[in-house]
Amino acid sequence: PIYNSSYNALQAVFRKRYAHGLQLNVNYTWSKSMDSSSCEGQFCGVVGPWYSTYPQLLGGDRKLEHSVSAFDVPHNLRFSYVWDLPAGKGRALLGNAPRILDAIVGNWKLSGLGTIQSGAPIGIQNGSNSSGTNAGWPDGVGYIRPNILNGVDPINPNWRQNLNTPAATPDPYLNVAAFTPAARLTLGTMPRTASWLRSPNEFKYDMAIIKEFPVSERVRVALRAELFGALNHPFFAVASNTVTLYTTLDYTHYVMPPVLPSNYIAGFTNLAGASIGGTRTMQLGLKVYF
Repeated sequence: PIYNSSYNALQAVFRKRYAHGLQLNVNYTWSKSMDSSSCEGQFCGVVGPWYSTYPQLLGGDRKLEHSVSAFDVPHNLRFSYVWDLPAGKGRALLGNAPRILDAIVGNWKLSGLGTIQSGAPIGIQNGSNSSGTNAGWPDGVGYIRPNILNGVDPINPNWRQNLNTPAATPDPYLNVAAFTPAARLTLGTMPRTASWLRSPNEFKYDMAIIKEFPVSERVRVALRAELFGALNHPFFAVASNTVTLYTTLDYTHYVMPPVLPSNYIAGFTNLAGASIGGTRTMQLGLKVYF
């Protein structure tokens, strides 16, 4: 009763029904989801990436928490296909091929599915609540958020170039220079989750290559090569899109606490908790149909 949410979307579907050996489906969704809490209660810490912390102020104005949802994905394109290649006996190409040639070029099939979608919005928190103590139960007060510095890109523009540079490990995806701690007993300007600050986009493509060998009218053998992450296009598989920037800031002696190297959470710039997805994995299979 104390939260609100809204979701708006445009959805488009292109479908080619199976004909001439080809079937294709493409789905695209352009959407925006906003709310004042993407999660609240005892399950917030165990629901994977789509959650946010307690509100900054206990009983405070919920408008302070209003932002894009933690699970907001503005662009989502998905596709799948099945294609019987038109080559071999009775097909458009090499339809009169002799038996030996038909055994080589005939009865090939391709199938695949893929996803291209926006990255998850990122929420950044200070690591302490507005009183300078640890956040959470029993008072239900969440972490305050840092201030954003205008004119400073929160994403390191060179993060892709640094992926294969050992000296740049962990990879600096987020730019710590774009944030400063909020002053004592104040709230930062960082929204709960930011539509303009997201983890990298995701691109996944899996495919299968199938060669069938007819044995008799009722029996055929199919050799399958299945490629997960077929294009070997890695991306960050983010485990959590709520990131803590600082730890143990000294609000006891300072209104605006200094930030020392020891105050930064290790791995913050490396999208803490992220793993690498989209890498190629292959497997072979043999099936007998009868």
